[in-house]
Amino acid sequence: RVAAVDLGDIVEEALDNLSRLCAEREVELVAPPSWPRVEANSPLIRSVLENLISNAVKFTPAGGHIDLCTQRHENGDLSLIVQDTGAGIPAHMVERVFEPFEQVECSFTRKTPGTGLGLPLARAMMEAHDGTLTLTSEEGKGTRVVARLPAERIVPRKPASPALQSGEWPGVLSA
Repeated sequence: RVAAVDLGDIVEEALDNLSRLCAEREVELVAPPSWPRVEANSPLIRSVLENLISNAVKFTPAGGHIDLCTQRHENGDLSLIVQDTGAGIPAHMVERVFEPFEQVECSFTRKTPGTGLGLPLARAMMEAHDGTLTLTSEEGKGTRVVARLPAERIVPRKPASPALQSGEWPGVLSA
């Protein structure tokens, strides 16, 4: 079900669900305090974020960090960005990670669990929101994943009432 949702609430839920994994892996996760509101299916967007963050945590060594942020584009689109200081992906594998069951690590030497469905599903969920999911990576330096929502999915913030802007409080009588 699509509704106006606060991305901050979704990010907070995702971070709560992944906080133990971050602590176990000794990875620092940094996220801004405020997020915009969007028209979205909350469980799907949370799944996208949880997948992107958990991948970043799994492939970032102890002492590394992950940054979550947003970027507003000139056309009004909004990008949700997850950037890590992890192992990175070889250039020849970057597009292949979006194919179902494809994994960067060989099944015989794999150090991280997973089925290879997370990124293809996350991309499909973003496409269901008329958005995109792209990935850039440099082996040994980290990965940056961008989930981009179109401008029409962004819910404008309501301006404060004129009384509140001038410092008056509604319902308070002055003496």
